[in-house]
Amino acid sequence: MKSIISVKQIEGSRAELILNKTNGSNKLETILKCDAWIGKNGLGKTREGDNKTPVGEFGLLYAFGIKPNPGTKLEYLQITDAHYACNENCEYYNKIIDIKTVNHQCKGEHMMNYVPFYNYGIFLDYNKDCIYPDGSAIFLHCKGIKGYTYGCISVSEEDMITILKNVETDTKIVVVE
Repeated sequence: MKSIISVKQIEGSRAELILNKTNGSNKLETILKCDAWIGKNGLGKTREGDNKTPVGEFGLLYAFGIKPNPGTKLEYLQITDAHYACNENCEYYNKIIDIKTVNHQCKGEHMMNYVPFYNYGIFLDYNKDCIYPDGSAIFLHCKGIKGYTYGCISVSEEDMITILKNVETDTKIVVVE
């Protein structure tokens, strides 16, 4: 079964996410339609720190979470106190690193500090060549109390679990205005 996630901006940082999956007869079936939130400054990411969500089609690199794997088919990284999302101009830019296994004292996002955002997430392949400062750590993750993100896409934790249980390695996410 193939699946696709579409994210459409409604207004400002409000968006709608739709997860469609092909059924046995290759017809698209809507699995989830839910509220989503995008960057504080809307769409059109061009650089690190612009608080915008990138527009386009992206693949899913892998899933991650502070909480245990809820049953996704994607590779799952269990977040520990040693994981950081690196946003610095270095060889680890736009990567989640374990500071116990790499020689880098990262000043990026200490992922364990991002509850409930990183309870569950999926790392998108935005800026897959890891070119600084084109933008890093673009995730689909759980929503917090704010009605926006700093460039990611967020949904409720319940919706995030539904997404994780229904995506596969070839799933694409399409972000449109």
